[in-house]
Amino acid sequence: MIQVTKASGELEPLSLDKVRASLSRAGAQTETIDKVLLELKPKLYDKIPTREIYSQVFKLLDTYQPRQAERYTLKSALFNLGPSGHPFEEFIARLFTAMGYQTKTQVIIAGQCVSHEIDVVVQKGKDIDLIECKFHQRAGAKCDIKTALYVQARFEDIAQKYPGVYRQIWLVNNTKLTTQAIRYGRCKNMGLLAWHYPENEGIEKLIDQFNLYHLLKLGYSEK
Repeated sequence: MIQVTKASGELEPLSLDKVRASLSRAGAQTETIDKVLLELKPKLYDKIPTREIYSQVFKLLDTYQPRQAERYTLKSALFNLGPSGHPFEEFIARLFTAMGYQTKTQVIIAGQCVSHEIDVVVQKGKDIDLIECKFHQRAGAKCDIKTALYVQARFEDIAQKYPGVYRQIWLVNNTKLTTQAIRYGRCKNMGLLAWHYPENEGIEKLIDQFNLYHLLKLGYSEK
């Protein structure tokens, strides 16, 4: 049985079912998936790195369904918006612009106690929201309860200074949120946007809905 080497260095058995599932999530047709797997098999060897499998699958999928290949590589494209968080902030501003908001980035707002640099301020009609962007370059990294507490504390300091001016604060993340962070954020009426969250409306779904792949290719990478 072929084993694969994960990013952590751990070994695990190769699962073509996982590859099939990931292709299906990207929207690849069943016929395309079968062709990709058939052509992939001769390229596999024991202890092959997962990143090499990922690369090979992308090249094969791009041959048959380029749009679905973009979806398949979306997570890594977001990781490439580094190493600092600024390109991610600019990208999120463009995403909210596509969603119908007016946006400003890196805005200083005085709170009751201290001033805060807000990554993105967005407005739609009379509603003004604040956005805190958290960028991770490691797939396993998550925004936890500490981050959610920190973000909400900043909003409350500003809200005490300007009662009723700002509707809510968002925590936007390119990876995932922990269960506790989600529970706290929902309790505090925070806006939450991350990979696969909200369900069927996560950041990956919005990027696809508004067709913003070209921004990831052209715009903001510092590399």
